Amino acid sequence: MRTDVLNSSSGSYGKGFELQNIEKIIVSEDGTASTFTKEIEVADSGKTYMVDISTNTVTMQLPAVAEAIGCTYKFVLSNASDNENAKSFGLMTAAAGEDVVGAVLVNGAHVEVTGSTLEIDASAAAATHGDWLSVFSDGEYWYCDGSVVTASALVVNAGLALAG
Repeated sequence: MRTDVLNSSSGSYGKGFELQNIEKIIVSEDGTASTFTKEIEVADSGKTYMVDISTNTVTMQLPAVAEAIGCTYKFVLSNASDNENAKSFGLMTAAAGEDVVGAVLVNGAHVEVTGSTLEIDASAAAATHGDWLSVFSDGEYWYCDGSVVTASALVVNAGLALAG
């Protein structure tokens, strides 16, 4: 078997796939509930966002739920975010009346989620690299799942506001 052909084609496939579906989010200033770090587009469906909150709070807004039927997005705190104690990650819907519902595994227990803002609050070094949230839309609601290591790290708000 020609290993040079196998190795060259295998490497190309892996790199192309990663570049299309993973986006690193590293920002130079804090995002807020009214000035988002990134407004996600329907065309971004299927992306995984590697979120770095090591120096700045990152806020991201989902597209309008009715326009995003079938869209999926995943958000993972990057290695640089480990044990962050001052900055946070906020994921918000397009309007206060649009809710994210579901359950997130938080410190070994499932926590029911219903609200317009999900926040991984880094106060007291609560953010951990690898903490993640995933959402998908059925056109009426955003459904979520995820895993957050520290019990106090997940904050759910009914409106479009950050706790931290």
